[in-house]
Amino acid sequence: MKKQTTKQDVTAQDVTVIVDDRLIIVDGRAIKLDNSITQAAFTMPEGHHEGLRALQWHNGAGDCECTEKGEAHNHVFGVDKYDQYVKPFVDMWEAQRIIDDAPAPEKTPEELAATRIQEIHSELSNIDTKSMRPTRSIEVKRAYNKANTLDTDAGLEDELATLSGLEETASTLRMELHLLENTISPTSQTASQTESQAEEQKAPSLV
Repeated sequence: MKKQTTKQDVTAQDVTVIVDDRLIIVDGRAIKLDNSITQAAFTMPEGHHEGLRALQWHNGAGDCECTEKGEAHNHVFGVDKYDQYVKPFVDMWEAQRIIDDAPAPEKTPEELAATRIQEIHSELSNIDTKSMRPTRSIEVKRAYNKANTLDTDAGLEDELATLSGLEETASTLRMELHLLENTISPTSQTASQTESQAEEQKAPSLV
């Protein structure tokens, strides 16, 4: 569980930097930097490398892969270069960690209601879709029954039961929807009521 959200003085034992992936791994935790961090930030401080491609730091020893004169070369360094070569990336990792670990702001009751209203509309839309097949089946079978002078609903038990269950679920959702609409702003409520009326018009019919 993410808990720490404050700046720490990090001295890392293991650091891996993969420039192309904007990825920094510190002591086993991988963090991908925000898109606002450009690859230009992944540079060696001394500036004698044309471009850094990757860096490894493990228990006091480091190795970075850089491009020099168009060719890839490995540069080995020791603990005396930690602050120059490694710490800038650890600091970047730490800054992103604080952002990633920050708790999400709590939603207001109105925001929670608006989210649930959207979910209900989606569920009602799914019910409408699910009702299409049994509704079509009922239409076909009733036409057959009529043509053969049979009872109108003969052989429709399964389809009618399915539609009845869908309508019961839809009715419960619409009741919840009307209650939730009372907790949101008038503007949002008007829009939601318009959607509710549309959903009611599309509700499965047992007729």
